[in-house]
Order: sequence, then structure tokens, then C-alpha cells
Amino acid sequence: MENTKRKAPEFLCPIYTTGAFLYPVEWVDESGETYWVWVVDEFIDDSFKEGNIFNPPELAPTLKELMVNTTDDFGLEKDS
Repeated sequence: MENTKRKAPEFLCPIYTTGAFLYPVEWVDESGETYWVWVVDEFIDDSFKEGNIFNPPELAPTLKELMVNTTDDFGLEKDS
């Protein structure tokens, strides 16, 4: 489903789940169908991928840059 329009309701506060804040976002697909989804806004604790610490950036200009681990094998922040 390709996103054609997104908007976060400003009147809604985020919810907290273990390690992250989530916001509801309205998602409208190409056919005009509307869906509501939860979107991570901020990570608080470590994230994991295949059992290893994997802390991606919260924002990135490309999908490739979003899939970068910002911590090393020991969970320490990598130098930029």
C-alpha cells in the first residue's frame, strides 16, 4: 500500500510502549481508503534485530539510511 497522505492528529498525545513513544497517524492509500496506524516517534531503550542490539536512527532521508545500526556490537554509540 503506497502512502499518498499522512497526518498526525495534533490533539492526541503519544502512548508509551516498552522502549518507544507511538503516535496514531491517519494513512490514506491510493484508492482513498483511510487507515489508522501507530508510528514510532522516539526510541527510549535498545532495539534488537536477530538477537543483537540494533538501534536505528529515528529519522532518515532514505530507507537505506534508516536501516543503519547507530551502535556497535557492545551497544555503544558509534562515532559519526
